[in-house]
Amino acid sequence: WFIPAGVVFLHGANLLRVLALTIVQGKAPEWLDFSHDYAFKVLMYALVFGLWYAWTVLTSKSVAT
Repeated sequence: WFIPAGVVFLHGANLLRVLALTIVQGKAPEWLDFSHDYAFKVLMYALVFGLWYAWTVLTSKSVAT
């Protein structure tokens, strides 16, 4: 169930990213290249890493020693 949920979550995040880039283009076009090339790329990688971390935590079994 985690893969479909992650795909839906990332798709929604990407839609929000496109919306935010549209707003940046309209209000401060000089920031569009920075936002597209750096800021939102870092945010998307952070989301993917966060989902991966959540998956490892939620699916790992604790081993008693």
